[in-house]
Amino acid sequence: MADMREELVQKIERARQQLNQNIDTKAAYDTIYHYSVELDKLLNQYIGLETETERGLETAL
Repeated sequence: MADMREELVQKIERARQQLNQNIDTKAAYDTIYHYSVELDKLLNQYIGLETETERGLETAL
């Protein structure tokens, strides 16, 4: 589970960098939107992973 989390964090960081770079260079709206949606999806996956981990801990108690 920790490996999945770390891989996801790395993907989030890359997506964030791409989004920021495109914003800084004033890329086309559709390009910025694409990277924004990609980052949102990754963040939702991360939140889901964290929620699953918390549920697992509650069940173990």
